[in-house]
Amino acid sequence: MKHYLLSLFALTGVLSSCQNTTVTNPKADSIVHAESEHITLPGQECYSYIKDKDTIALSLHTTSGKITGDLTYSLYEKDRNYGTISGVMKGDTILIDYTFDSEGMHSARQVAFLKKENQLIEGFGDVEDKNGEMVFKDPKNLQFSNAIVLTKTDCN
Repeated sequence: MKHYLLSLFALTGVLSSCQNTTVTNPKADSIVHAESEHITLPGQECYSYIKDKDTIALSLHTTSGKITGDLTYSLYEKDRNYGTISGVMKGDTILIDYTFDSEGMHSARQVAFLKKENQLIEGFGDVEDKNGEMVFKDPKNLQFSNAIVLTKTDCN
């Protein structure tokens, strides 16, 4: 029985190596190459903040007035957190729900940014817990200081 299985595996290997032909398709190669590069899609914007040992990266996708994307905070001597966002833009203010993981914990909180030309200024205000998510008590009273300013960058 062992001899039969060994012969079967050997025969399968020989047949598959004989049929292994390479067909080059220049169109397929160019498609694969294009997909592997980072391309900014319509409605996509990326922003970053880098100061000393702190980094924040934000990728926004706008579709039919809704904003989705990814957000990562890497602040020195604080837990790194990364996750997804969803929200809306009201006037020049972006109000988003940020669902993220940090040190093995899954959390959610609201984040706000004021858009000024090619920059996003993070907003701060009093928060409260609503159904397990930290939300702003009154988004109209947010303070936008120049402490954390994200600058528009290439999406890569």
